[in-house]
Amino acid sequence: MKALFYSICIVVLASCVPTMPAPPASPLDAQHTRSAGVGYTAHQMLAQPGWDRDELDRYHGGQFWLRRKSSPTSKTEMGFLASVGMTSFASAGTYVRQRIGGTPDGLYVGTQFEGGWLWAGAGLPVAVRLSDGVWAYVQPTIRAPAYVMAHLPFGLSVDLGESMRLDAQGGASGFGMLIGKSTPGSPIHSRMFAYGGIGLSKHW
Repeated sequence: MKALFYSICIVVLASCVPTMPAPPASPLDAQHTRSAGVGYTAHQMLAQPGWDRDELDRYHGGQFWLRRKSSPTSKTEMGFLASVGMTSFASAGTYVRQRIGGTPDGLYVGTQFEGGWLWAGAGLPVAVRLSDGVWAYVQPTIRAPAYVMAHLPFGLSVDLGESMRLDAQGGASGFGMLIGKSTPGSPIHSRMFAYGGIGLSKHW
């Protein structure tokens, strides 16, 4: 019974959405087709209707991602995402990212579709190469489980040597209700956050 209880808890908690967009929008370079990364995130609640400012909460969490391309020149990337901690307890899923063709060298524009147990999302990763091994990016993303969560992050990726990369990301996220549904006073609706995160990944 105990094993069944823990299994049910894992399944229910993993239906939450990741705490911020991942992996970073900066593309894998021409020498690598795989990447694994970990990150830390911190969220500060900015607004919650009916709450005093002294009650606004801070949350912390961690992330993990795997990235894979079939070849260095492939425009299609896929992988695995996982997130633990507040504001989403636990989450796991997969994604597919497709580079849009016709963009000049040094500019990456793609589409990302992702999903896990009881959640799905879509994003628009856009990255600009500032110099060799340095990318700036935005990655607007929307995810929808029992409620809608939108993210607007800005980030910077810096290569550390030939196989490591440091990523820093910050932005805003918000919870909203599904169209036609209303839960006044619910703690999971109508919240706004500012957040930041840092990550380190290895490429091969």
